[in-house]
Amino acid sequence: MTAIDVLGGLASLFTFLMYLSTVDQMRIVLKTENSDGVSQILYCVMFFNCFFWSLYGLYLSNNYILILNFVGCVLSITTAAVVWKYRYITNIY
Repeated sequence: MTAIDVLGGLASLFTFLMYLSTVDQMRIVLKTENSDGVSQILYCVMFFNCFFWSLYGLYLSNNYILILNFVGCVLSITTAAVVWKYRYITNIY
């Protein structure tokens, strides 16, 4: 195992831990049934970021980049859907 393999493994680990924060956000929103204060834009941007990194990883045939960012795509879409479902809708009447 080379130093770059170790670096790739560490980067993947911390990327995975960062993506796990979306799971905690979903847990809170599902528990309270309220997504006030949660940015939908953040999860949309996160999706596109992970999507393009996944394409890049696919192009390079680099599983460190591809797999973790694919997981990020799935988690960001899921979190955005949960946030959207429980968004507060102001009554305008």
